[in-house]
Amino acid sequence: LTCDAELPDGYRVNDAITRRRIDALIFETKTRTAVEIKISRADFFRDTELKRSAWLKHTHRFAYLVPKGLVKPEEVPDGCGLWEYDNGTITITKRAKINKEAKEFPASMTKYFAWRAFAAERKLESRRRR
Repeated sequence: LTCDAELPDGYRVNDAITRRRIDALIFETKTRTAVEIKISRADFFRDTELKRSAWLKHTHRFAYLVPKGLVKPEEVPDGCGLWEYDNGTITITKRAKINKEAKEFPASMTKYFAWRAFAAERKLESRRRR
């Protein structure tokens, strides 16, 4: 999934990548959670505030999902949560700060989500027929 980010002051469109990908987006009633999956410490430390900022604006929570013990809670950026995976179980190690003023998704993203859901359903139906 991608979200168009607002560029920081001083950047021009050609100077920065403005589309930010996220690994998972969870919709729960009125709460949206962005989840970034990291499988190595190097991958975790390559993540940037610029990438997170777009999702922090449009979701109520942002969490990292990592194998148990990969990241220490104190290494997680302020406001972000830490979820640890171990043997089929996910444990919330550090709770994310709730963004009570999350912006709505742009209409283009809502259309994209609907299209992806339709395409996934069509693919499942095709597999069932085989």
